Order: sequence, then C-alpha cells, then structure tokens
Amino acid sequence: MANINAKFSKNQIHVRYNVGCLFDIPTGTYYSGKDGESILSGGYPYLLGICGKGNTYKSTVTHYMNLAVADRYMSSGNIIYDTEFTVDQPRLTRLAQAFENLKDKDLFAEEAPVLGFLDGLTSGNEFFEMIKEHGKEMKNGGKKVHLTTPFVDPKSGQSITKIKPTFVEIDSFSQFPLDTVEEMYSDNEIGDSKLNMEAMQVARLKSQMITQLPLLTAGCGIHVTMTAHVGKKHQLDPRKPPAKELAAMPADLKLKRVPENFTTLVNGVFYCSGTTTLQSSKKTTQYPVRPGMEKENDQDLQIISVTPWRMKGGASAVTFKVICSQENGLLPHLSQYHHLKENKIIRGEKHTTGFGLNGNDQTHELILCPGIKIGRTNIRKHIDENPKIRRALEITSEMSQIFMYWDKIDPELRCTPEQLYKDIQEKGYDWDVLLNTRGYWLFKEQKHPQHFLSTMDLLNMRLDRYKPKWCKPTSKKK
Repeated sequence: MANINAKFSKNQIHVRYNVGCLFDIPTGTYYSGKDGESILSGGYPYLLGICGKGNTYKSTVTHYMNLAVADRYMSSGNIIYDTEFTVDQPRLTRLAQAFENLKDKDLFAEEAPVLGFLDGLTSGNEFFEMIKEHGKEMKNGGKKVHLTTPFVDPKSGQSITKIKPTFVEIDSFSQFPLDTVEEMYSDNEIGDSKLNMEAMQVARLKSQMITQLPLLTAGCGIHVTMTAHVGKKHQLDPRKPPAKELAAMPADLKLKRVPENFTTLVNGVFYCSGTTTLQSSKKTTQYPVRPGMEKENDQDLQIISVTPWRMKGGASAVTFKVICSQENGLLPHLSQYHHLKENKIIRGEKHTTGFGLNGNDQTHELILCPGIKIGRTNIRKHIDENPKIRRALEITSEMSQIFMYWDKIDPELRCTPEQLYKDIQEKGYDWDVLLNTRGYWLFKEQKHPQHFLSTMDLLNMRLDRYKPKWCKPTSKKK
C-alpha cells in the first residue's frame, strides 16, 4: 500500500535573508548545502513586525534591514511605503553609505531607482493592490524569475529555487491610510458620533489585509517588514490583571492601531526599547569616530534593546542590544563589538575582557584577529579601515549568540574563541585566508569575490566535520 505521507511531502526550509548585526542567529536555523557547508536561514523572513514606543529607533532598524538586503541580494524590487511622511530621502542616501554596493548609487534615480518610494498620499488600498498585482506577475513569471539558493531540498537533493524576492517596508502599519476611513473623516466633523466607528473599521480592513499577506508573500516571493507603535494598556478593573497579547510581551503594553492577527500571522515581531545615550564614564563619546574626537555630552550614539516577542523558528524573549547613530543609523559591527564587551559570562563561563577579547578593558585584541590593539577610542577607525576586523567581529558575535541562545546545540561544538583559533590553526589553515570570506549566503546566479564560510562551518572544521573545498590546509603548526 502506498504511503500517503509522500503525497503531502514538501521541503520545509523557509528561506530567510541574512542581514547581520546580531539579527540572524536569534531568528535562524542552519541547513547543510551540497558540499556539506552549513548555511544559515535567518534574518529577514516573509513577514516581520518591528514595534516600539516613540523614539525607540524602530524605523532606523527597519531601514537597516531593508538596505542590507538591497545591498546583498538580487531582487525584483525594494520598496518603501512611508505612511507617516517621516522618511527623509537624503537620510536614506546617507544611511546607504555604510553599504558597499549602495554607497555610490543614486537610490532614487528617475530611470532605474535602487529603492521604490511612496508616501501616504498614495492610499493603503491602492498600495496593497499594486503589491498584489506585482505578486501575480512574479508568480506567473516562470523560470525566468526564479533564482537558485544554496539550500538543498532534503527529498530530491536538488537546490531550492525561489522567486526573485521583493522587499517591502511599511513605516508604519499603525498609520496605514485607508480610503474608507479617509472618507469617514472627510464626510464628518471631529466629534461626530459616526466617527466612533472609525477604530473598528480600521481594525476590520487591516485584519483583512493581514490575512491575505502570508499567501501573497510566500507564494509570490514578497517579503514585508512593518513597523507598529506600542502604547500602554489601560485596565478598567484594577483587580483584574490585563491579558498578554504574546507570551514574551509585557501585559501592560499593546500594539496600537493594528489588528490581533498582526501578532499571529507574522513570522516574527521585534520590540525595540530601553533607548539610552551611550557615553563614557566621563560623559564623553563612548566610541568616537577617530581617536581624539571625543565630544562633551555627545548624544549621537544610542543603545537600543531588541527583544523578539515572537519568532517562528527562532528564539523568543531573548534580548540583545544594538547601537544606533542619530546621524549614520544602525552600526552593525560596532554593535557586535559592544555585544562582545558586554557579555563576559556565557553559560557560566567567564571571559574577563569580553567574549573573544584578550587583554584588559582599555586595550585588547580580537582573538580571531590577533596583533591589532583595539579599544573604545579606536574601534570605529579599525572597523572602517580593516575588513578582517569586521569579519572577526561577525564570527565571534555569532559564536557567542549560538552558545547563549541555542540550548540544543551539540555540546562538542561548544568551545572558546581561543580553542577555535588554536585548533583550526593547528590543522594547517591560515586565518588570514579564513577571514577573507563572507558569512552570508547568496543566490548561485550572483558573483562575489569572496568564498562563503559560515560560523557553523568554522565550528565544524575544528572537529574535522567539514573541510571547505576551496581552502586546503597548507602546513600544520608544530
């Protein structure tokens, strides 16, 4: 008798796009590629919510994620829908200067813009229909709109192909403008009883749109990030504790002007909170752009706590911190460095200077990139000028997150950065070569000068579980 399960069997790899800056590991899962490499599906999913109270940099985080995928991946579109009239195009151009493939481009060129841009003068209804129409075109585009990922279908052993992605940023969904609601406002004066139904009408229409998004995104290669505002929940009965909307969400908070299915149908929700100015003990710049450029009472650097309130396929209720510059946006490698400095105890194991750092609090080295003295006053200079420092920060911070957040990791993979560096070096590998790599996956149709090498690949190389074909050991250290 035939096994009916086979008729319902499809690959279960939900491809996510790597964006870096501490976002990939908490949201990701590693899968094996055709050559035994470990590929992380983590970062940017089909549907993502980024929420927070006012001035918590949720828009800045959203801009970073969308610029990161625009920088790295072939796409059919990168679209920003500014519902609040707050997205400044010159600012987006400034933020793009941090990305290698975007910094010299005119993002909003008339003939071939890198980013599509619409504001709230285009109604949400019209915008949604435009996205749906684009989705239909991509779904019916056949092989010419498909790209080959490095992920492998476990059933057929073939590379998984995906429709060329479209990345959409909606900032914000709380203020998403709807035709019917605008008509209510135009036809009635403020205070009119007919406007009392506005909130219910908004919730109903937005709920209908959210309900359509999972099929639209997964079926048409569209990936959507939406920001949402968070406010206090007012409880009329003080003796009755308010119910939580999500397990990791404080009971006294609520998402404003978004329907309930916003939290149930999205792949993940990041909560941005705890915004504080990052300064040294002397109230000067904690991490100056260059040594000697500290400023008194400098307000530019802000540290933001990010908590996944909900994350399908990833860790929820863990909190990590990222650094935002009011002038230059999210700073990924500085965030990784600060993360290493802050996490001196991981799973009970002490790291005196910080995970992956050797020295003291003032002057130290990255264990994976020794010989270069770094500290708070010169780290930004080294990040800007030295790609090996950037790569070592990426690998070390991902190692720390794997060990911190993943409970079911093979215990044999756990090691210190010192052990990783020493053991791989003793196998004859050159760390200068290993640091001249990229840690994020790309479509096979894309050309890149660097070989792919993930953090999990390095952990497996230490145990002789993986040997990259492109890199042979030269001579073993004696």
